[in-house]
Amino acid sequence: TISSTGTGVGIGVYVQAASLTTGALLWNVTNTNAENWATFFSGGTSTADHGKFAVRMMTGEWWAWDLKTGNIAWKSPLSSWPWGCFGAYDIQSAYGLIFDNGYDGVHAINWTNGNIEWSFQAPSAPFETPYNGGMAWHSTGYVADGKLYTFNAEHTPSQPITRGLKLFCLNATTGASLWSISAYSGVGGSRTFPGAIADGY
Repeated sequence: TISSTGTGVGIGVYVQAASLTTGALLWNVTNTNAENWATFFSGGTSTADHGKFAVRMMTGEWWAWDLKTGNIAWKSPLSSWPWGCFGAYDIQSAYGLIFDNGYDGVHAINWTNGNIEWSFQAPSAPFETPYNGGMAWHSTGYVADGKLYTFNAEHTPSQPITRGLKLFCLNATTGASLWSISAYSGVGGSRTFPGAIADGY
């Protein structure tokens, strides 16, 4: 991260790639605040797949760089303003998609062009949350067997806890809800560890 010497606030990022075999620096790209708050939302959202390096930006968009050249491959559209800006400190990548959990829902982003392929929103009871009429998603997820498992959560929930929080099983390629159960933060776990997947369970 590039920080202002006057305030210490992040104003941009250096994005670098090094060879795994030689350690040689392959490319170094600088993005500054002049490019729309071009700082990472969280390093936990960064991933490399399909010949690209992608990360969620502070504004909620996803940016991808070509792994060979360092050129910007694409920038995704913002899912919504302002709730699409905040999300989970995590990333899942499978089936040619990046799965992005935000306060406005779950979104699947195409690795090829950055388009949002589908979005899923868990509706809430009237006046239960302010998040665009739905539940917040500040949680990790798991992908297995063509399905995405993730749950509703907030970064710093207030009391009383929001009613209607659930663990969802979504079709990973279409975003259709296959099933859900009442749960909060992984059935008593944390927003960064909702459980484990093994042997079909």
